[in-house]
Amino acid sequence: MLPTRTQAKKLEALHAKYEDITLEETRVLFDELVAKYPDMAHHLAPSASIVQCEPFESGVVKV
Repeated sequence: MLPTRTQAKKLEALHAKYEDITLEETRVLFDELVAKYPDMAHHLAPSASIVQCEPFESGVVKV
């Protein structure tokens, strides 16, 4: 499914806003997301079904 033009512009703005984000800042955002939406925790876990390399994901979490 492709985004509409309006959605695409919003996505581009978000991308520009977070283009230079660090891993630490990303972790803080994920923690805030899980605190606000606890049901998302399993989707963001290192063992989530979308993860291609679980050892890498686990290592990144520890950094």
